[in-house]
This record gives sequence, C-alpha cells and structure tokens, in this order.
Amino acid sequence: MQKEQCICDSCNTQLRKQVLGMNILYFCRNCGRMTSAEYV
Repeated sequence: MQKEQCICDSCNTQLRKQVLGMNILYFCRNCGRMTSAEYV
C-alpha cells in the first residue's frame, strides 16, 4: 500500500507536513506556499 504524497498546486513540489498545535499544515519548500490539511 502506497502512502499518498501531497503535491503543491503551484509548482508541483512535494509538500512537507507541519504540525502546529491542533492544526496540520503542508508547507512547500520550493515556493513557500502553505496549505491546510483540510484542503489536501
């Protein structure tokens, strides 16, 4: 079973998962865009 990767909409770079308290965010190292886990 393959783990799903989150990819940035803007630049197609793999996102890094970041946990801030109760929130999970995904951060793109390439363009700096942050995406909330609710939208992934």
